[in-house]
Amino acid sequence: MATRRSINRKEPEEQAVAITRVFDAPREVVWKAWTDCERLTRWWGPKDFTTPHCKIDLRQGGVFQNCMRSAEGRDYCGKGVYREIIDRERITYTDFFVDEQGNPVSAAHYGLSAEWPEETLVAVTLAEHNGKTELTLQHTIGSVPASELDLCYQGWNESFDKLAGELAKDLKQEGKMDMQAMMDVYTKLGTPGPPHKLLESMAGSWTAKVKSWCEFEKSATESAGTSEQKMVLGGRFLQQEFTAR
Repeated sequence: MATRRSINRKEPEEQAVAITRVFDAPREVVWKAWTDCERLTRWWGPKDFTTPHCKIDLRQGGVFQNCMRSAEGRDYCGKGVYREIIDRERITYTDFFVDEQGNPVSAAHYGLSAEWPEETLVAVTLAEHNGKTELTLQHTIGSVPASELDLCYQGWNESFDKLAGELAKDLKQEGKMDMQAMMDVYTKLGTPGPPHKLLESMAGSWTAKVKSWCEFEKSATESAGTSEQKMVLGGRFLQQEFTAR
């Protein structure tokens, strides 16, 4: 996995955290990690943070809401509105702080400086290369203290570390599911069905006459005897044993 970091401080109003990560997973799987709440809550938030719940209305104008919980048990809640959605390629949304009831609050509510803007902008772009996914994040913040910009970078990068671990679990689980699906198919194919009932009706002891030819265009040799027929291998095959008299 590769990481590229960039923090732009050339123009205060354009300060942004830019991170590029390459994940060892197909783009569709990474996309699901961003757009499915059950998956997002498993990796969202810095190290030692959990995400008890989130809300995703994945459409332009839809609301994205999440709540991170620190190891000490304090909740940090955020909310935003999707501005752009290009399926499996790009997500852009606004981001602002809210209280536990979803009401907008200032960044100072969570201990940040007054310079932190009321609203920031997050853009996520996904590109697939040979089965891996390059994720580019651009979080435009504005003019904030350098320490808070660095903290933002750290939080995102720790979240992406967790995402990498969860993607590996997802792929492993999908591999198990694929194997199980294949075994289910084989089991179904090997399960006796109606045609096997016809074979089963032929099982038992039978008096039989058998004709055999030792040489081509010669007269056949006829033998009489007993044929014992039984179903074997779980009712899949009919086995015959002929005993001549």
